[in-house]
Amino acid sequence: MNAISTILLNGLIVAISFYVYKSYSGLNIVDLTELDKCPFCYGKSACTSLFNGNIKLNSSTSNVFFNLVNAIVNGKNVFYGSYKQQSMYRDIVVKKLANNEELNMFDDYIRTHFGVHSNFQKMEKDFKTEIGKFLTMSTEKAEVKLKLCPDPHAFDVLLNGKKGLSSEDYIHFYTMLYVNPEPILLEVLNASHGWPVPQYYGSCGRLAVMENCGTRLSSLLDTDWCQRVKLARDIIHMAYNLTYGHDRLSVYMTDVSLDNLVVSDDEVVKIVDLEHTIVVDRHPSTTDLSESWFTPHHTHHQPCDQCFAYSAEDVCAHRISDHNFYAVCKEVLSSSTSLGLRPLLHSPPHFLQGEASLLSTLIESCVDPPPGV
Repeated sequence: MNAISTILLNGLIVAISFYVYKSYSGLNIVDLTELDKCPFCYGKSACTSLFNGNIKLNSSTSNVFFNLVNAIVNGKNVFYGSYKQQSMYRDIVVKKLANNEELNMFDDYIRTHFGVHSNFQKMEKDFKTEIGKFLTMSTEKAEVKLKLCPDPHAFDVLLNGKKGLSSEDYIHFYTMLYVNPEPILLEVLNASHGWPVPQYYGSCGRLAVMENCGTRLSSLLDTDWCQRVKLARDIIHMAYNLTYGHDRLSVYMTDVSLDNLVVSDDEVVKIVDLEHTIVVDRHPSTTDLSESWFTPHHTHHQPCDQCFAYSAEDVCAHRISDHNFYAVCKEVLSSSTSLGLRPLLHSPPHFLQGEASLLSTLIESCVDPPPGV
């Protein structure tokens, strides 16, 4: 019986391996671009490199399985690959920025909202106006994932100084705002300027190509405690820089977690999920500002079971907020993360028990300050 079971098991393994090979060999990166959906796509700046074969999906065993699982189970459509630049190969992440259901919902939305035909032909509509309209709305059919304050119509601050944009460029911008605005923020917060985000290499159709930054923080919870203290310090610095570092914008993280922070090989912490953010223009052109705008905002902790609660309206009503510090304390450092994971600084060494007790008190005070603080 054992011999028969072994034979059957080995046969199953062979069959699965053959299925994986055949399925993955049919996973064509060019097909994933869905260029036929343009101009309702993310752009074409990376298409030349992709068609030249410089951007490829990985063929290593572990990434083959990961890429195949994404294709089969309709996950977030995240694939791993490599990008050849001159003579160097860089590890990359290739994202469709949404799952298939979400992308189909977007297609249905633009057909019904704009009367776009099945071939997604170019429209004569003024999409610069449509972008302003979209940023001020939020319905069941169109969630605004990037909240721009205080004036959503002043979205030029998100164009990263680009001038003379075509109508197609504005449609690309609109598409990313609706589906996932991460590439927009990766250009505003350019990694080559030292920002703690992935390097953005461009898009081709409905694929966005960016740097594979490293290992998720949630996979490093059992590393040396002193090393985790250094990472915690760097994450706090990141919260400070996202709040004050840009000469005009404050970018507030609304989905920070141990899964959305990664550590590179050279031990740099970066945030890799910027789908949901609040962006505050600290120097707006509008003069229609409330009195609260000129006073700092202090986040009020809202207790809830495994969730991260905050008020976007309160953050937007002030020029400066402590939201990023609250988010880091709540979702990374405290014992009440919404994912239910261990906090980054769990299990301090025994010889630091006294200092660790004080540290724990300070972290919990950061999340929920006592009265009068």
